[in-house]
Formats: sequence, C-alpha cells, structure tokens
Amino acid sequence: MHCESSFSEFLKDLSSQYQDSGIRKGLVSICVKMPSLDLIDMYNYFLDRYSFSAFWEEKDRMSYIALDKCKFAQINDLNKFEQAKYFTKNVFDQMTCLNSPNDKESLSKVIYFFSYGNTSLKTNIENDVPIMEAILPRILIIKKLHNSWLRINYELDENSSFKDLIKEIRFIRNEIINIKDCTKKENEGDIPEIKRFNLLLDRSNKDLKKDILEGLDLINQGILKKVVLCKRINYEMNHKLNLIHILKNFRLNLNNSCTYVWKRNYEDITF
Repeated sequence: MHCESSFSEFLKDLSSQYQDSGIRKGLVSICVKMPSLDLIDMYNYFLDRYSFSAFWEEKDRMSYIALDKCKFAQINDLNKFEQAKYFTKNVFDQMTCLNSPNDKESLSKVIYFFSYGNTSLKTNIENDVPIMEAILPRILIIKKLHNSWLRINYELDENSSFKDLIKEIRFIRNEIINIKDCTKKENEGDIPEIKRFNLLLDRSNKDLKKDILEGLDLINQGILKKVVLCKRINYEMNHKLNLIHILKNFRLNLNNSCTYVWKRNYEDITF
C-alpha cells in the first residue's frame, strides 16, 4: 500500500473502525501492507534509534525486524516456559486488532530469548541478563518473499491518543518507503577482531556442544518444536563492529541459514 490515495483511504477506514469499536484505552494492534523491503537496509536505518531491537531473517520464510518494547516480561524462575506462556496469553487476551489482514505472517508476535541453563537468580541479576525475556514489540516490520507489512502495537491511555497512533503509523511508514541503502563501508579493523573472537570461540566448544545437546533434548521431549541454538560468550570489542556488513555477508555466504540479532540494549548485542 504505497499509493498515497490508498493509504489515506486506509486511515479513514481505520478511524471509522476505531470509532465503532468503542475502545478508548487498552492494547491495540494495526497492520499496514508495505512495498517489498530489504530487511537489512531497514535494520541499518533503525538500529541506533532504539535501545531494544531484534532481527530475524530466514530465506523464503517469515522474517522480521522488531523495534522497541510495547509489553515485556523478564523471567528468572526455572519454570520459564510456563511463565512465558502465561505472559503471551495475557497479551493476546488484552489485544484488540483494529484491522485483520488475511496473511497469517502479518499477525502480531511475542518474541523470546532464553537460556537453557539453570543459572541462579542472584547470578542473573548481577549479569543483568534474565533467564528468559518475552517481548511484544511496539513496531514490527515483517517480510515473506515479496510481501511486507508494518505492524504497530500500541497502548492507548490518558497520555496517548488514537491520533498519536495514526501520526506514528504515517511517520514510520513514510520513513520506510524513503529509506535508501546507507550501509557503511567495511571497517578494516573487523578482520583482526574476528580472528581474536574465533580463538575465543574455539576455547568454548565443549560448553557449546553441551548446550546444543540440552536444546535438542527440549525438542525431543516435545517442549519446543523449533529453536535457535547458541552460546553466550562475553567479548569486549576494541572498536565498534560493523554489524550490518556482517549480516550482509551472512546472507551472501550462508543464505540457507537463519540469521538473528537480539539487541538487549545499546551495550549488549547477541547475533
């Protein structure tokens, strides 16, 4: 929906649906069809703007960028899956979708990041890394093949009106449509950094194999159907890494793999 007249009609219809719904406060979700997008270029544009973001790209499957938090839970108990399930149910019980596209990929999503380990609560507080994070993103940019959508999840209350929501949808949509490829040039300093990181990774292989087996066991038990297996390694950079360049290299050289980023805050990024 990149034609301005079509978008104006969409906003008018949306305003009518809002008036008819009688909703004046609470969680609402709105989806706008977008022209085909390059997710890495989108992420490059928004990466530094939001403290939290997540990126997921999988060839020929549903991929997305999540920006900012609408609702979230940080869970440090060992019954993390039950609590995450409870959080997700509450979110969707409270949510009102003001428009409902036919494409299931465009539906709102709660995303998760969790540890397999039984790390103590005290240790997690000290490290500022919860056992599990469950997040309903405020902004979702979703893509599958040549179809793309912008979804906004928004909490209406006495400080935020429906007019504010419409303004935000219009503003973000226009930004996305007008984004140009602004990928920075490769930083030559990345090469020695990657070599140094690879040495650290080699030393952690034993722990990595153990975590992978624990993750596969969760699938075998039927607790999970699909999971990204990874190992957290604390690594201090000597300079700022060009993340977007790395993502483009992943897409070029590992195009049948899933690529993801979890940016917990401005100082903590897992990819």
